[in-house]
Amino acid sequence: MLGVLRMAGEVGEARPKQRQTLGMALGAALIAGLIGGLSLLVVETDREGFAAATRNTGRWSLTLFSALWFSWCVTKRVPALYGFAAFAAAHVVHLGFIVSYLTPLGLWPAGTRLLGGILGYGLLVSFPFVYGFISAKNRLRLSFVYFCYLWLVFVLTYLPRALGKLPIATTDPRWAWASLVWLGVLALGGLVGWLRRSSPQKP
Repeated sequence: MLGVLRMAGEVGEARPKQRQTLGMALGAALIAGLIGGLSLLVVETDREGFAAATRNTGRWSLTLFSALWFSWCVTKRVPALYGFAAFAAAHVVHLGFIVSYLTPLGLWPAGTRLLGGILGYGLLVSFPFVYGFISAKNRLRLSFVYFCYLWLVFVLTYLPRALGKLPIATTDPRWAWASLVWLGVLALGGLVGWLRRSSPQKP
């Protein structure tokens, strides 16, 4: 009987967390949609409008990723589930604008770039779903793969734009360089945070 009551209490506590996670995910997706929609309204032509929507929703995604990253480094713990859900939802909206922009142009990533993107989206979408089904230790291990891989994806996204090596110019090279510098700051923060974590504690 006590076991049943305990399980019922755990379910009752889980429901507000589920609602919070769903609310954060929907909120992040809504903000991404508003950012993309406003970009389409401000820019006159459809092609440039979708390019602007792709850029701006990508920046929103990078903002959410940065918040998760710093939470991970500073607290030395895996961030809460709702943060991962919000980032995943916003980035899926970003993907929608990417598809809307590239489809009329007939330009799609190929080879390793396409495979890397698929793996990245698979990782960021699946992580919120497996979050509650793995142990805290395995969650921490998986979060290390999650953050390092997606950080690399962001770097490989902005690097060719900074160097002007893409067939289409969707981002100002100056912004791309600024984003790369910011990603370097994230890497430095992550290194410092994890070195502090691994250092022996003073008695």
